[in-house]
Amino acid sequence: MPQDHLSKLDVGCGSDARESYVNFDLHALPGIDVAHDLTVFPCPFDDDSFVEILVRSVPERLPSKVRTMDELWRICPVGERSLP
Repeated sequence: MPQDHLSKLDVGCGSDARESYVNFDLHALPGIDVAHDLTVFPCPFDDDSFVEILVRSVPERLPSKVRTMDELWRICPVGERSLP
């Protein structure tokens, strides 16, 4: 999914889609912009696409947490790759 500008991504939003975010979930629920399985790589986003990634109730359900975090790292711009 090409991004025209840097956006915010909400991973695992379920039925709680957020305005001003690209809403991303396994299931194509109402309000979901992208339905994709996080165990299938790569995610459908270009490198350096998002300035913010919100992850809710997802990591504990993933078989490869490190691989998924590497993928989320890939879609963040280099200058934004820091932890609080």
